Parts: sequence; C-alpha cells; structure tokens
Amino acid sequence: MQNIIVNECLKNHMVVYRNMLTIPKNVKFGLELEMEDVKYDDILRLITRQFGSSWKVKDDRSLKMDCNSEIALPPLYNKKETWQSLRKLAKLLDAVRPTYDNCSLQINFDGELLPEDKDRIKFLKLFAVYEDIIYRFSMGYDSDYRESITQYAYPIMLTMKAYDNEGLLELLSNQKRYGINFKTDNIDLIEFRTPNASNNPITWQNYITFFYYLIQYSLSPKCNEKLLDEYIEQFNKIDLLDNYKKCKDERAYQLSLKLFNNQTDKLNFLSQYIK
Repeated sequence: MQNIIVNECLKNHMVVYRNMLTIPKNVKFGLELEMEDVKYDDILRLITRQFGSSWKVKDDRSLKMDCNSEIALPPLYNKKETWQSLRKLAKLLDAVRPTYDNCSLQINFDGELLPEDKDRIKFLKLFAVYEDIIYRFSMGYDSDYRESITQYAYPIMLTMKAYDNEGLLELLSNQKRYGINFKTDNIDLIEFRTPNASNNPITWQNYITFFYYLIQYSLSPKCNEKLLDEYIEQFNKIDLLDNYKKCKDERAYQLSLKLFNNQTDKLNFLSQYIK
C-alpha cells in the first residue's frame, strides 16, 4: 500500500529548483565540488571573476592530474542570494562542461549542530542504519558509483560493528576515506562525501535539506538509540555497495516520514532516491 501511495504522489510531483529551503535561515553550511577535464587556471579565473576571492579553487590529488579543480564555497545560509549564486554556478559549469566520473560533492555543516561526543556517536549510528538509503539517494540521478568510492566515500556500517565509541570518533575524524567525517583540525565541521558529484543544483538543495534534517532527527527523542544498536548488531550483509544500490522504496518512505514535516521535502527526497 505504501509503495502505491509513493508512486501516486511522485507521478504528480515535479522537482524544481527552490528560491528558499525549509531549513532555518541561521544554519551555516558549505559545498565543495570536484570536477575533471577542466583547466585549473580557467576555473580559478571564472570563479574569481564571477563570485570574488571568497570562493576558493584548488586542485585535488585524488583526481586526474593537471586537468581537475575543486570549488570550495564560503559559509552559506538559507537565503535567496545563496540560491541565486548556486544556480548561476550551475549554469557556468554547464557551459564549461567538466566531467564528474571520478568526483564527489562534499556538503559541510557547522560542528555545533552535534556539540557533544554522545551526539556524534548517536548520529553515526543513525547514519549507518540508513546508509543503504543514504548512498542510493546520494548517487543523485546516476545509476552507479564512481570507481574511487572505496577510497574516498566508503560506507561506515562494518566499521561501526568493529570499533567501540571512542575508536569510532577517532577513526571518523579528520579523514577522507569514509562518507562522513568530523573535521576538528582548526575548524569544527560535519562533512558528508557523496558517492558521486553533480552540477545539478536541485540535487545540491536536496542534499543540504536531507543531511540537515538527518542531523536534527538524531537529536530528537524520537530517534531510539537502543533500536539503532540492535539493528547494527544484527546486520550481517557483506557486499554493502551492491546492496545499497538496490531500490528499497518502502524503507525510504518510512525514513522520509521520520525526517520531514514538509511534503515537498519528502517528495524531492523520494524522487531522487527512487529515480
């Protein structure tokens, strides 16, 4: 019955770029977008001319040598000017036509959203339990992962089963291998690395919305840590990435009910997840 409800809702739903999101206006976030088959100097010149020196461009050693760039945006807030700038960026990238086959998108939030170690541990448990949904959703509208996912955005579920809480926080801080990282050197950030990159600004908005509300749900009393522990303890799948590509629309629907109060947020998430 739930599958029928989801399909009926999505059939009449059009995902469009939004002038404002539903997250609070005071929430600070950032984006880092990798790309290949472009000249670093060209991207640096373009970004500096269009957006100023606060938007940073650097090369990335994990990508093709001499033909890659990574655009790191300054701290952003949910306001019309932000979404106007990001839409402009997407149009500029469309014109430049980089490739994204080996690339990722990184979404950052202020570490203050998860202020204590216990909050971060609980969030990691929630992330792991729904990692199958998160990874398929975070592929954007692609049908497969980039080749380097095992090096730079690997799942955490098996790691959750192998380490105690203290070891987990140490392992998942200041590293680049896993799909989530707590950056604590010089600046306190929660970093999400998606399996694939995209220059589709609608997916950028969907990622920002989803990960913000995932963080908020982890802090809610409705998020039952005991049930998360039980799920992780019983988890026995080995081929994580193949399993995560499978569409589990009913499970995704249940997660959407937990996270979102806004119907558009729910349908945008489900549309990108189900593809």
